[in-house]
Order: sequence, then C-alpha cells, then structure tokens
Amino acid sequence: MKSPTAEAAAVARSEQEEEAAAAAAAAAEARRQKQIKMLLHHILFNVTTLCIPIQAGPSVLAEIYNGDFVAAAKFIGMCSASDAAFQFLMGPTIGAISDQTGRKQFLLAGPAACALLGPLYALAPYSLANVWLQRAIGNGCNGVSGSGATSAALADLCSGMELAKNSAAMGAYAGLGVILGPILGGVILARFGPGAVYLLRAAFSAWHYRWLQRNFDETLEPEQRRPQLPGGATPWQNPLSFVKLFTNGASLAKLTLFNSLNIFTEGKNLNDLNQLWMKANLGMSVGETAAWTVAYGASMFAGGMLTKNYLMPRLGGMGYTRFAFGLSGAGFGTFGTFHSRLAYWLGLLMLLPGINGAAGSYCKGALWTGHAKAAGLGLGEMAAANANLRSLLYIVGPVLYTRVYAHFTARKGGNAGAAYYVAALVGCAAPLLLQAGFTHEDLNPQQPPAAAAPKKGAAAVEAGAAVGDQGGAEKGAAVASNKKDEL
Repeated sequence: MKSPTAEAAAVARSEQEEEAAAAAAAAAEARRQKQIKMLLHHILFNVTTLCIPIQAGPSVLAEIYNGDFVAAAKFIGMCSASDAAFQFLMGPTIGAISDQTGRKQFLLAGPAACALLGPLYALAPYSLANVWLQRAIGNGCNGVSGSGATSAALADLCSGMELAKNSAAMGAYAGLGVILGPILGGVILARFGPGAVYLLRAAFSAWHYRWLQRNFDETLEPEQRRPQLPGGATPWQNPLSFVKLFTNGASLAKLTLFNSLNIFTEGKNLNDLNQLWMKANLGMSVGETAAWTVAYGASMFAGGMLTKNYLMPRLGGMGYTRFAFGLSGAGFGTFGTFHSRLAYWLGLLMLLPGINGAAGSYCKGALWTGHAKAAGLGLGEMAAANANLRSLLYIVGPVLYTRVYAHFTARKGGNAGAAYYVAALVGCAAPLLLQAGFTHEDLNPQQPPAAAAPKKGAAAVEAGAAVGDQGGAEKGAAVASNKKDEL
C-alpha cells in the first residue's frame, strides 16, 4: 500500500497536471481566437486594397473612351474576365501547394503584388495596357490572398456552425473594406488624380504585407500537411479540378451548384455594373457614387453581424437562407424596375440580410464544407477547387452583366436594368428553387471517421488542446484528434 504521504504527492501531481492541461488548453484557444481575428482583419485590408481604385477605374476609362459607356463597359468586362482567368488557371495549383507548405505565403501574395504594381500605374494612368495590368494581375493576386487562401486558413481553425458564423463575420469585415477603400480612394482621386490613387494603394499594401508578415502565425501545422512530391516538384493541377466537387456525391454536387448560383450576387460580379449604372443611368456624381459604395460596405458589415448574432441563431440555417435570398431578389428587381436614386437606396436596404452573396453563408460554411471534408478533400484543395469555380464564374458574371447592359443601352427603348433582372433570376430565384429539393442527407453531412492523434501532436493532446472550447484535457484530446483527421 502507498503511504498517505505518497498518495498526497500523487494527488498533488495529478492536480498540477490538470492545471497545466487547463492552462495549455486556454492558451491554445486564445491563440486560435487571435488567429481568427487576424484573418478577419486581413480580409478587411485585402478588400480595402481592392476598393481604393474602385472609382478611379471607371473615371479613367470614361475619359479614354470620350464618354462612350458602352465601349467602357465592354473593356471593363474584359479586364474582370482576365483577372478571373488568372485565378482560374493558377487557383488549383496554389491550393495544392498550400496543403503541402502552408497558407501564409499565399495570404502575402496580394499585398506584395499591389505594392509593386502601384508605382508602375502612376507613371501612365491613362494607358489601357496599364489599366489591364492593374486589374488582371494586381487584382488577380489580391484574389489569391482573399477568399481562397483565407477560407482555407479559417477552415484550419474552425468547422461546422462556428465556421458558418465566422464566414458571415468575414463578409462583415469585407464590408468595412468596401467602406474604407472608396473613402480613401475618392478623396485622393478628387484632389490628386488617378495616379496618386494607385500610389496610395501601393503604400497601403506595403503596410499590410509588413503587418501580416510580422504578426500572423501559420495555421497549417507541419504534421497536418500533405506529403510533398519527390524532389519538391510543384503539384500542378488541372484548372478543371473543380469538377471533383460535382463527382464526389450527390449532396456535394447540389451544394456546389447552389454556391455557384449564389456567386452571381457577389459584389465582384456586380461592381462594374453598379458603377456604370450610377454614373450613366442615375447621373450620380463621384461623391454620390462613393456614398452609395460606402453604404454598400456598411450594409455588408451590418448584415454580417445581424446574420451571425441574430438571424441565423433565430431563423435557423435554412430559414435564414430562404429569407435572405427572397429579399435580395426583390432588391435586384427594384434596381432594374425603378430607375431613380431613391429606388437604388431602398433596394440596397433590401439586400442587407444577404448582401454580397452572404445569403449562402450557412449552406457553404456548415453544409458544403462538411460534405467536402467527408469526401476526403484537403482544406487547401477544397478551397482552391471552389475558388477555381468562382474564378470561372467571375469571368462569366461581369461579361454577362456588362453585355446585357450594353445590349439594352444601345437598343432604342431598351431597359438596361434587365441586367439586374438577370441577377435576381440567376443569383436568387434559382438557388431558392434548388434548396427546396434538399434532402435529409444534403442537410446533414457525415463526419469522416476519427483516428488516433499523430504522435507529433501528443503533447498538445495531453495538454487538452481545445479547438472548439476549453473543456479540459479529455475533451480537448477528442476535438484535437477529430481536427487532425479533418485536415
């Protein structure tokens, strides 16, 4: 038998170990929450960079084409398609590399490219070649750092409903960028011209790069990464790799189609149309278009917070989805039918719950991600395949909208607002019809089978490295083990 002294010592050691485990779990959770917040701020800065020249671009093209908005619309559509084509070709390979080497380097790509290209544009702001370079290459790299890399990093840190809520919060922070970017760019454009706008963008991007490089930790730990190819060869991927999202089960295919239709309501697809509409059809000044764009960003922030904290918890995931899509469709219909500034502001208010594609945040965050993980896709591979599909639709969307706009603008008696009807039908009505047929299996993704935690993570497991909560060593071990398997 153990002596009372030995038993007391054993109890004391056990208590110390439990305290150490609880402290380690709390530290791990605090670090995880810090990483999530930094990703949200990264999206804020990334979108700010994208939106700083949002008014300078159409203004420059209007001067180049001597006020011919039809020609300007076609060139803008071509630039947006080039940006999307860059991401379409490179996205899958970038995602595969990030599964092997980590996310951080790709989060840094956009700030680096915009910091380097800005001064070049300032030398010749009225050159069509320079306009194309900034939009196709600069915005393309910015896109690599945006939703694709950020979504993969966010999915490294959380899953399920927590991921859905943080995805909504990501949209809210993007909204702050839509507010900040046009304000900064509009002030500089009015006082110093378009060249100075891109110098501001370059300076802001350089600061963003420095901040991210110094403060953000890699989210994909070495033991969670996929093996590299022999000799460190680049894992080149087929640009059509998004097809795997349609061939790994009926549920994943349905949800991928649902997300694809939802993309047609995102600002990246509609922005060129919005700017042309306000300038050419509503006669808004630079200040007025800036005010509406800032209000759009404020609506993204307000809508994201409203969704995360009120609508989704109270209406449920699918209840919120139906509500947001229905109201968004009515908002786009208002834009296309009533050609007045008042209607444009009222329509914006109607978009608020599902603005910028947020209406699909539950289906993407909780359902689509769950089915993709169950199919055995790596998070980087999954995010890249989805980003690749998005890039393809970012080619189709701006071209579709600007072509419809140009067609009905040139046609005598035509309603150029038909472009907004297309958004209502494709981006809102079609997803609503599709989700009406979702089955129980579609709405309840299966989790991949659990496996033992890797030896490299044993210390964290023993310390109770809680991924979703601070429930102690035993609960932290289970969550950590499941998280390793998902990755």
